[in-house]
Parts: sequence; C-alpha cells; structure tokens
Amino acid sequence: MGQGSLRVWRPKDIISDMNMLLEINLNYSQAWHAREFAMRLMKGTPEESFSKLPIYFHNLKKHNPGTVSYIQTDLEDRYEYCFFTIGCAIHDFKWFCRKVIIMDDAHLKGKYKGTILHTIAMDGNNQILLIGYGICPKMTTDSWTWFLEKLHECIGDLEGLALVTDRVASVSTSIQNVFPNA
Repeated sequence: MGQGSLRVWRPKDIISDMNMLLEINLNYSQAWHAREFAMRLMKGTPEESFSKLPIYFHNLKKHNPGTVSYIQTDLEDRYEYCFFTIGCAIHDFKWFCRKVIIMDDAHLKGKYKGTILHTIAMDGNNQILLIGYGICPKMTTDSWTWFLEKLHECIGDLEGLALVTDRVASVSTSIQNVFPNA
C-alpha cells in the first residue's frame, strides 16, 4: 500500500487489501469488476477517447505549426483511419535526413484491435526521427495506400527517395501506386 499512485492493483491485490483493511471477502470476479469500474471512472471509456480524437488533433495543429492530421470515418460516421505527423518532423525530414523512409506496422491489443502504421527516417547522426503515424483496423492495401497518400501530401515527390519495408505485398502495391519513382 505504500507505493501510492504508482501501484498497479491486480484483482488478487484488491482481494488481499479489502480483506486486510475492511475484513471483506471478495472473489476474483468481484475484484475484477471493481477494478474495471474504477478504471472507467478514472480514465473514461475507449468510446469517449475516440470522440476526443478530433479535439486532440486540433490542439496538435494549434500548438505545433505545420502539423497535419486526418481522420476518416465510414458511412455511419464511425472511426476508420487516422493519420498525423508533427510539423517539425516533416521539416526536419526534408532538410536534415537521408531520403530513406523505413515503414512498419504494429498490432494493437485490447478491446479495439487494429494496426498502427508508422514511418521513420534517420538523420546524419543516425538519430531516429518519427515522421508519420496512422491507425487503421487492419493492414491492407487500402489502409497502406490511404496512409501513404497522406504522407505523400506532406513530403511530396522527393528525388532519390527510398522506402524500406518488410516486403509485404500490400505495402509494395501501395508504394508503387503512391510513390512510383521511389
């Protein structure tokens, strides 16, 4: 209990603490539901977080000149894709980095699964610069094409641009469609 706000309470910890402090016996399910309820009270729901995404992107643009962000929704106005890049990252990439972009994806865990798409570059000192990020439901040719179209709007056509990927067919097809000279 002495760890304060840094402590991560697991259901077994909740059971132990409730028994010790209040002499209440909880089963695992009760402790789990109590923890989930407390987390919703503190952090809100994922749906609330998604609804705040436009405000977050607006504030990014307001406080970081040159920042670009897009949110695409489906026909029922539900979240489908997003893309964002910080303005200084685009500026630094164009002026100070090698014209090599490394692209990859990572799978998201939790209730709302999906894929985060990201691009990075390296500067003259071999320091990594994160260029663009995107989140989509799954890695497909359509999602990579949408993401790369938004990146292309930011960096344009650069002579000698090289794109490094893990050679997944959907990524290769998207690169050929959006960056045919790379």
